[in-house]
Amino acid sequence: MKKIILFTLILGLVGCVAKPVKPLDANKLSTLREVCIERNSKVTIPSFENDLERAFIENGIKSKFYSDTKPTECQNRLTYSAQRSWDMAVYTSVIQLDLYDANGEQIAKVDWEQNPLALNKWRGTDGKVLDAVNKLLGKPKIN
Repeated sequence: MKKIILFTLILGLVGCVAKPVKPLDANKLSTLREVCIERNSKVTIPSFENDLERAFIENGIKSKFYSDTKPTECQNRLTYSAQRSWDMAVYTSVIQLDLYDANGEQIAKVDWEQNPLALNKWRGTDGKVLDAVNKLLGKPKIN
């Protein structure tokens, strides 16, 4: 009986599925110079916008934020959402990034989710945002 319970618990942990990632095509990445980021007032993580901007800069891509109407000079638009969870302290648990071209076609997407059992779930938002942006751009995880 103990073996059945243990097997069920292990199967439950192994059954966790990674979130979908649609990385940016390498050809499009080579021409990506700037991203216009649509502000999301529902995201209340204090450093999130700064961390997002820094992650793009680290990848050699300029970014600028806008609130209402996308500026006409913007060729690429990024939308985002992020959530926090609580487990003895607040931590960033979910990041979603969607990148669109000038025609409004989605060209990349990442749904990043923190494993709630991971011991590093309380690490800073900056590293999590960088991981998500690197996945969006099809770059390997940096650690």
